[in-house]
Amino acid sequence: MKRNINEKYHIKPLCVKQTNCVVNGIFSYNSFIEIIKKLQEDDENAISSSFLDKLKKNIYNGKDQYEMFIDTNANEKNYLIELFKKGFSNDMDNKNSEYMIYCENSFYTYILNDVLEILPFMWKREK
Repeated sequence: MKRNINEKYHIKPLCVKQTNCVVNGIFSYNSFIEIIKKLQEDDENAISSSFLDKLKKNIYNGKDQYEMFIDTNANEKNYLIELFKKGFSNDMDNKNSEYMIYCENSFYTYILNDVLEILPFMWKREK
């Protein structure tokens, strides 16, 4: 049975002046950058770069495969959920937070995809 699911792999456009995390499917630039900064500040190496690479690949394997991959990595999943809640806490329900997916009607937007794509290119502040 085929489900009517539309997947979006990018959270663009980002709105610079937007205070809410998500409004009408448009994401806040500040929330997006907040998640990137939190990942960069990870001194305890809670998430390995190899895990992030595997996660990026699993996003394109479909929603079920992506969720299964996250579920099988409990420590990383818990870390990402906390990170995600800090960046997008105002506008997401628990199910979305669990998998870092924004759901609207039959559209599923993978929020972490753009974060993972841009992460290597963001300047990291030294302490």
